[in-house]
Amino acid sequence: MNPSFEFPKKDMPIDSYLCSFDGNGTGTYMIAGNSFAMRQIFELMKELKGNYKKMYIASQSMCTTFLDINLFGWRCNYVASRLLQIMELLKPDVTIVSQRLDIFEHPILKSRNDAKNDNFTKIYEKYWLEYSKFTKQIIIVEPYATLYGTDKESLIKLLRQNESLTDYFVPKDEMEKQVDSEWWRTLESVVNCPICSTVEIRHRFCRGKKCDIYDPSNNHMLYCDAGHLNSEGLARITPDIIKAITKI
Repeated sequence: MNPSFEFPKKDMPIDSYLCSFDGNGTGTYMIAGNSFAMRQIFELMKELKGNYKKMYIASQSMCTTFLDINLFGWRCNYVASRLLQIMELLKPDVTIVSQRLDIFEHPILKSRNDAKNDNFTKIYEKYWLEYSKFTKQIIIVEPYATLYGTDKESLIKLLRQNESLTDYFVPKDEMEKQVDSEWWRTLESVVNCPICSTVEIRHRFCRGKKCDIYDPSNNHMLYCDAGHLNSEGLARITPDIIKAITKI
């Protein structure tokens, strides 16, 4: 392939990825988004057991698929800013989007209904319709809670203080405060996108008023750091993503 565009070679952030992996099946997949996507791709390949022709990842840390509203300081003018061109070139059968969205610090919404006429919802919708020109299916994964800025951020610190793991969880209301507004915007933004679908994941972590940081059945952590699920955490949600893939 000879792309009609170039990537800036100077000062590209180290956490910028445009990679492909060969499989032994049919169908081409692209994972897009920010650092959430970077963690998701390997668990997805593992679960698919090589049943794909090509697996692509186009991702930059922080940078979302909503190119116009990514902040300048995130340095998205590398892979992320060329996502539409990349998709036009590769034309993946299935595009899976996994991204943290609360980094925008957009206004908090009181309900999903408030998202219907929200300006950011309209921006999201515009991009889904643009991306849909170059793929057969778009699957958008619900973001999960991060632990940044909370007393749960450092497990080692808690253990040093001999804190009990009994209280080591994300309260469900805190998860909802962090995730709901952007997820409502996402849900409303795909209403007019016939090839778009969404995958809700909160039920894989939340029980009653608590959302897991570790697996209480074996005390294994579900996070690799304060902002990302590890392979055991991702294993909880990846089967749901695969179920959302239509036959290609």
